[in-house]
Amino acid sequence: MWTLLFIPLIGLIFLGMAVVATIAAFVWRPKRPVQWLGLATLPFGCAALPVLALMLVSGVTALLQKGDAALFEEVWGFVPDMREDQMLSDDFGMVSDRWIYMRMEPSPRDRQRVMDVIRPSEVTPVQFDFMGEGRQFSWWDTSCEAPVMREADGYRGWRLLVVLDCPGRREMWFVAHRP
Repeated sequence: MWTLLFIPLIGLIFLGMAVVATIAAFVWRPKRPVQWLGLATLPFGCAALPVLALMLVSGVTALLQKGDAALFEEVWGFVPDMREDQMLSDDFGMVSDRWIYMRMEPSPRDRQRVMDVIRPSEVTPVQFDFMGEGRQFSWWDTSCEAPVMREADGYRGWRLLVVLDCPGRREMWFVAHRP
């Protein structure tokens, strides 16, 4: 949301540098066409700096983002046997107010290790589906013939840890929240 401030910032930088270039043209009185071209491109070059900074920041954050296996390990405390292409996740927040959403196709060993921790839940499949739809994920399709709802609230410091198990499709979804 804070990136919306870049649009007025870029406009102000452009206008400010256009004024500076106009004043410099009157004071300096350039004589060669290259000097006029430099003054004309000054506002555009300066307005591009915040855009380049935003591109750099987003590139660095993409490099530092955790993979699916690391997010799974953060929640459950063990490295999964699943391959990265068997998991799909999104995470929000850092240390406090951390949310992790994941869809996975666990191996039998991973499924058993998760099942050893979780217990039956009072959360309904409709409530669970609403948790993911609120984030508007394109991959949050929890339609299942006989979903089994489980939870492990309080496990490893997660206040909310709800799992939707779909044995027929061999898929599991979970939502984890740490305030």
